Amino acid sequence: MSGVEAAYRALKKKGMIKKDLRFIAFGGDGGTYDIGLQSLSGMIERRHRVLYVCYNNEAYMNTGIQRSSATPRGAHTTTSPAGTEIPGKIQLRKNLTEIVIAHEPAYAAQTTIGYWNDLVTKVRKALDADGPSFINIYSPCRLGWAYVPEKTIKVSKLAIETCIWPLYEYENGKYRITVKPKEKKPITEFLNLQGRFGHLFKWHDDVPIKEYQAEVDMIWERLLKRSAE
Repeated sequence: MSGVEAAYRALKKKGMIKKDLRFIAFGGDGGTYDIGLQSLSGMIERRHRVLYVCYNNEAYMNTGIQRSSATPRGAHTTTSPAGTEIPGKIQLRKNLTEIVIAHEPAYAAQTTIGYWNDLVTKVRKALDADGPSFINIYSPCRLGWAYVPEKTIKVSKLAIETCIWPLYEYENGKYRITVKPKEKKPITEFLNLQGRFGHLFKWHDDVPIKEYQAEVDMIWERLLKRSAE
């Protein structure tokens, strides 16, 4: 897409294209957090006016539910299986949105399908941005997360209410939280709806859940400070 956008600018400069076009690229979390991170970084650094959308369901869901670097701590996947010695994935989830922000894009944001107006508003802002833009869209996967389909929106909203997935944007060097929970719920309300975390509630101690909660709290508190600056 970087090449397409560069060709468009060259043709427009020559007067061969008159229309004002926008370019959008889509990738999953595996193809964005892992495989395509180098290309994404280069696109933003070169200032291509492209909106990159990450469809984030926190694993390689369509190839066998393998863990990606977007997979959260404690999640069971086929390559981070929960057993008697290891409680699922033991590493922290990569904070890709902050990696993108370190490139100083024209616009970057996190959103989710559970808050459709927040999603639509951010897509419009990203397309209007005069430079590279990035949106990380949190989208639950019924199969890989192991919950009943009718709870998709509930699961999505609980990720925001527990601050596991903060909704915020970065524009003109400023952070802004776009949806702030009225009451921050414990992460257990999110975890216990999904089979991928079921083993954590049967573990011999509560350390994995406590570590995950501490991680969520730290990231949320940091975001609150940044948005207040």
